[in-house]
Amino acid sequence: MGFVTNESYEGSIESFLSVNEWVSDSEAPYLASLFHIARLLDLKVKAGQALPAGLTMEFRMLFSELRKCKPATELSDDDGFDDEIANI
Repeated sequence: MGFVTNESYEGSIESFLSVNEWVSDSEAPYLASLFHIARLLDLKVKAGQALPAGLTMEFRMLFSELRKCKPATELSDDDGFDDEIANI
């Protein structure tokens, strides 16, 4: 797995969404806020201005909260052990 070093804030959200198909309409409030903040941060970067600490912190916190919404993956118990025991 690689990573991108020259991606915009908005682009990073789009990349995240492209590989995380679990994101649905339920997460729309997180996404709306993230995209809004990302656009503001990208404008600051393009203008060569300092990034406001509050906006970058809010972006990070929202992204963390969005990642916490990911459903837990169920681990499969199908390792063949039960079949082996049944054959004894």
